[in-house]
Amino acid sequence: MIPKALNIRKQIEYVYLLLIILPLVVSCTGKNKIGKLIITIEDLNAARYNYYSGESWRYPEKASLIEIDLSAKKKIPRNLTREFYSACSPDASYDGKKILFAGKESKDSHWQIYEMKLSSGKFRKVIGLEDNCTDPLWLPGGRILFVKSTFNDTTGLTHNLFTCLPDGSDLKQETFHPHADFAPSLLADGRVMYITSRIYPSKSRQLCYVMRPNGTKAFKYFSPEKDNVLLCRARESSDGNVFFIEASNPAENGGMLMSVHRNRPLHTRKEWPDFGGKFRSIYINRAGEIFIAWSKPGTSKFGIYKYDPSGLNSPEEVYDENNFNLTDVIVAEVHPRQKKLPSEVDFEVKTGQIMCQDINVLGSDLKSHKGNNKKAWRIELLGIGVSLGEVEVEKDGSFYLKPLANMPFRIRTIDEKGNVLNGPSGWIWLRPNERRGCVGCHEDPELAPENRIPMAVKKFPVIIPTHITKIKEKLIEDE
Repeated sequence: MIPKALNIRKQIEYVYLLLIILPLVVSCTGKNKIGKLIITIEDLNAARYNYYSGESWRYPEKASLIEIDLSAKKKIPRNLTREFYSACSPDASYDGKKILFAGKESKDSHWQIYEMKLSSGKFRKVIGLEDNCTDPLWLPGGRILFVKSTFNDTTGLTHNLFTCLPDGSDLKQETFHPHADFAPSLLADGRVMYITSRIYPSKSRQLCYVMRPNGTKAFKYFSPEKDNVLLCRARESSDGNVFFIEASNPAENGGMLMSVHRNRPLHTRKEWPDFGGKFRSIYINRAGEIFIAWSKPGTSKFGIYKYDPSGLNSPEEVYDENNFNLTDVIVAEVHPRQKKLPSEVDFEVKTGQIMCQDINVLGSDLKSHKGNNKKAWRIELLGIGVSLGEVEVEKDGSFYLKPLANMPFRIRTIDEKGNVLNGPSGWIWLRPNERRGCVGCHEDPELAPENRIPMAVKKFPVIIPTHITKIKEKLIEDE
């Protein structure tokens, strides 16, 4: 006969064992749970997109979001946005329970950002402004990033990236160039990728930029080939490949599946097998499965497929609608939160600082034009519709500037006779208290600078615009 005390002890041990095993079982079953597809559907006769400006990519007519449960025997679509005139650009929360999306409640209303609980279908407006707001994205720090249209008489219509808190408060502008920004997505390291093209003073080809969520350290990540256009948000895989869709003909609604590697985006361009069809968008879920909006050979209608990156098998159909184009797809599931990057932005500081080691370093060979008549003696900084002043560079070609924060500017180099040598550059801006540096002018960004101290940093930085002689900055007390 087993003593009563021993029975109680064993019961306690069993309880402890269950407490240990049960969470593991729940965790394992959760990992195998298939997320729900959130698909953007559009009319087959919808207007062609304008990929250069991104306007019609943001503003599709009468688009809807549907939900498909892949675990169900019958894939019955659930219309999530029945109450909207049009809706698009979904992004799933980290717990997979909610989505953000851009919605338009009536034909004449502005596009705004909404949040929806997938379990109930209930939605709320995150932000309501007198401008169009699209392309929402959850950030790892808890804020929401989105695109907002802006207009002024000088630059015309532009689109910039903004952030706000989940309740729509604390609105902050994050990009300041006169560009059309759209299709933002996140890298695993916490940086934001987005498609952009210059609007002012003239329109330019598209580029893919990368920046920190607070708008700092913005620069070109990669560019499409020649005059090709980018069609959708870029997506990063677990092995570091960044996938995107690129089209050689802007009049087409589909293109090629391309990738670059996150560590060498300028030198790792790769095209993936298309099996005779065309790609419209891409999404990579937590398990590494690649979902694509793809059209079969000989047709312009898009459905949702799984893509085999080995190139051995043609895309496997997941879901299709006979009378609609399925142009975008995401998976609403629990997924890892990207890194939350520290922020140097200090809104009590009115300026940023930028240093160049040698403005005469040109191209990828890091060779200066020293000793010939092509050497730059000074730079001119160009603002929107105005010159911000000229600054003489040091004998070693360096300069050190202190521009007003959030003020876009471009740089061009000038020789001793006043002739323009290079530039103007692309638009640059600095956030409050941001520090940036460059090796030269259009140098290879993969190469490190020379191991020397630039002469310019031994002096105080030059305030930009140059007509401002003094700025009262935040006082920092020594402890």
